[in-house]
Amino acid sequence: MQLCAVRGAITLSEDSSEAMTQAVVQLMDALLSANQCSIDQLYALQFTATSDLKAENPARVLRKKRPGYAKVPMLCTQEMTVEGMLPCCVRVLMQFYTKKENPAGQPVYLEKAQQLRPDLLG
Repeated sequence: MQLCAVRGAITLSEDSSEAMTQAVVQLMDALLSANQCSIDQLYALQFTATSDLKAENPARVLRKKRPGYAKVPMLCTQEMTVEGMLPCCVRVLMQFYTKKENPAGQPVYLEKAQQLRPDLLG
C-alpha cells in the first residue's frame, strides 16, 4: 500500500450549516469517486475554510452526515486571508492509501473553486 495525497475545493453559495453540509459531502463524494477510494482507505483529511464561513465546521458536518468518517482523523483551519482571494471556499487535502503503483491523485475543484487551478481541469 502507498500513501497518496490529493487536493480538492468547493465554494458555498452562502454561509449556513446547510450549505456547508451539502458542499462538503459533494466535495468528498467527488474526491472519493475520482480517486477510486473508499472511506476505509483514508489516512487523514485536512480542511481549510475562508474566514467568511462561520456557520459550521467542515469536519463536524461530515461526521454527522456520514458516520463512516468518524474514525478518520480530521483537522480544520482557517485559510490565510489574502487580498482578492476566492470567498466562501472550503479546501481539503485528502490523504489515502492505495494499491496502485506510482499513484497520482486526481484533484477535484467544484463550483467557483475551478478557477483556483484551471491548469488541472481536463
